[in-house]
Amino acid sequence: MTRRVYLLRHGEAGYAVSDPERELTDTGRIDTAAVVEQQVQSLFNVDRIVSSPYLRAQQTATIAQSFLPQQFSIEPSELLVPEAKPSALIEWVEGQSGHILLVGHNPLLTRVLNLWIGVDETREHMDTSSLAAVEFSISAAGCANLVWIRHRL
Repeated sequence: MTRRVYLLRHGEAGYAVSDPERELTDTGRIDTAAVVEQQVQSLFNVDRIVSSPYLRAQQTATIAQSFLPQQFSIEPSELLVPEAKPSALIEWVEGQSGHILLVGHNPLLTRVLNLWIGVDETREHMDTSSLAAVEFSISAAGCANLVWIRHRL
């Protein structure tokens, strides 16, 4: 059975005393809403939203959720913080079911995307507010296909 997972990098963030407390800027909110709205039909099959616990990622996840017809709680996960291991996230996804929207940071999301689709780690880049869809039957390195990637306008 083919599954689809979506990767959404948080929008542009401002500065704060600590990295986890950085909030989205107005531009970050607008860019995120525009990218999600552009792909909203594709996101209607999302069963869950899992996000980094960092404030800017949680805010980004909330914006994405506001476009979805179904409402569910946003699940925080340390697997999506910037310094998390790409292989750990890919392995975790294998044990999950359904279509998941993962909201996180770089360098993690760029590394995960490229590892999943089996290309050089610099081939695809997840800029702020970038949204990508990957499909796979088995969640493992080199076993996913990039369906599409959208960047902020």
